[in-house]
Amino acid sequence: MRFVKRFTSGRRSNIKRVDSRQLSLLFDIPYYSEAQTDNQRFMNMQKRYIIDNDIKALDDMYRLGIRVALKMVNKFSAANRHIQNLTRMEKSEKAHNASSYIIEQYIKRPTFYIKKSYTAYLYKRVQYELFYHRKIDAAIIYCDMTNALYS
Repeated sequence: MRFVKRFTSGRRSNIKRVDSRQLSLLFDIPYYSEAQTDNQRFMNMQKRYIIDNDIKALDDMYRLGIRVALKMVNKFSAANRHIQNLTRMEKSEKAHNASSYIIEQYIKRPTFYIKKSYTAYLYKRVQYELFYHRKIDAAIIYCDMTNALYS
C-alpha cells in the first residue's frame, strides 16, 4: 500500500490509501521490457519504485544518475573552460547534487514522477548545478585546517 496525495479544488488536499493495482492507473509511467538506453533504464527503475514500492530502485536510480550526470559534466567541460578548470572532485560533487535532487523529489513528493525523459530532467539539473550561482555562495569562505583559509 502506498499513500497518494490527491489534490482537490480549494486549499485542502486529502491523502488516500491506494494499492499497487490502482497506482498503475494513476501514473502513466512507461515500461520497457528490454531497456537499451539510460533513459529507458531510469523509467523502469522509476516504475519499480512507484508501482512496486521497491526502495532499492531509488539506490539504482541514484547510482546510474551520478554516472550519467558525470558524463554530462565532462561533455560541458569540453566546451567551457570554467568547467574544465574544476577538479575531478568538484565535478563529481556537481553530478551528485544533480542526481540527489531528483531522488529527493521522489521522497518529498509522493505524486512526483517523470513522464517522458529522465535524462532530460537530469540534464537541466546538471545545467543548474554548473551555471547557477547564488550571491551567498560568493560570501562563504571555507576553512582547511591544514592550510590557510581559501574560498
